[in-house]
Amino acid sequence: MNRITGDKPCLKICNTNLEFLLKVAKYHYINRSPQKEKNFPDKWNLAKSASVLLSSLAVCTDERTIDFVFEFIKEYTNSENSKIKESVLMSYGSILDSTHRKRIKEIIEGSLPTLMNMLSDKSFDVRTTVSWVIKKICKYHTDIIIYLQNNNPVLLDNFIQTLIKHLNSNKKVVMNLIESINLLAVNCKNIKGENYNTSILSKYYQIIFDNLVLVAYTQEAITSENNIAVNAFFTISSLIETAPYDVLTLIQGYFSQFVNLLMETKEISKFQNDEQRLLYQEYLCSVISSYLMEEKTSLNMDQAKYIFEIVKSFFLERGTVFETGISLCSSIALNIGKNFKELIEEYGNFLYVALGMWNAELICKSAIMSVSDLIRALGSDFDPYIDQIIPVVFNIIQVNYHHYLYFQIKHHQE
Repeated sequence: MNRITGDKPCLKICNTNLEFLLKVAKYHYINRSPQKEKNFPDKWNLAKSASVLLSSLAVCTDERTIDFVFEFIKEYTNSENSKIKESVLMSYGSILDSTHRKRIKEIIEGSLPTLMNMLSDKSFDVRTTVSWVIKKICKYHTDIIIYLQNNNPVLLDNFIQTLIKHLNSNKKVVMNLIESINLLAVNCKNIKGENYNTSILSKYYQIIFDNLVLVAYTQEAITSENNIAVNAFFTISSLIETAPYDVLTLIQGYFSQFVNLLMETKEISKFQNDEQRLLYQEYLCSVISSYLMEEKTSLNMDQAKYIFEIVKSFFLERGTVFETGISLCSSIALNIGKNFKELIEEYGNFLYVALGMWNAELICKSAIMSVSDLIRALGSDFDPYIDQIIPVVFNIIQVNYHHYLYFQIKHHQE
């Protein structure tokens, strides 16, 4: 940008040559190499480059880019060529985070039935790409989905039911649809604010919970290429944290189920291997922590001790601590308040270990936050432990400061 005039030469160049750039994008969308893309499905190609170009043009140029995509959609949506059909979806998804939101909103509601049908397309690539488009709609245009609640409830019902139905599709589709549900939950709360009574997902909470648990425990939920389980459990946590009042009783009914699933992670026979079993321990600790942190359920002392003993057994079995286990112990403390003084002696040993793991950033960060949580939960009852904890915290600061200086000096010398 010219600091004196405020001109942005690159934007001028894009707007001046926009028609040419759009023709280039269209050419590469239509003239694809199906066999080459089949042989190297994850390799970068010109169609993907065209999408990046469109995404940039949609942000920095006038509405001609949006008009181009609308015309491209009209012209080729019904193409029998699956690659061109996929190109249409790629172009649509590329403009969804454009600055021209009003124009894009004109097409979203009307496009939903077609997008839903495409989730059943015979082409793997079309199904995968349309799930990506749906995810972007849920991310950038949740307000349109919420609008349907009062203005087109039948379409809203079909849309959410379709998301749930296709949670048994191929892995990439499932990953995108799980993220779509997560985005709807989080964005609904952000739009409606704290303490809201209902959500567009309220009537579907039970079926969503049931299906996410099923998905998380499918045989191929965790592979070397994808981890559907972590997405499923993360979305369950989001649904708990963002739950409106009208589903509180429902989600509270699932609490004991998740505690039982956590307990089952002690049994190696229920998992494909030990690595997977330990991962599920961590994921379920996070889910249960969501209940306690957001006060979706209140523990009595017996329940608190029971869950703490489970986590303690995990620490002892591993011979070390882990991030979500420390976070769950903190959540227990915040949930039961001063009653946690009955557990502080045992937990303090594990917390001390975690605070010493400054080279394991996530664990150490979780431990530092746990100290803060314990102070909030115990108040003056935490005073006897301050002299033991504070020097360790200061040591973390000192060690990291020395590392920071070392890398600054090394960078300067280079």
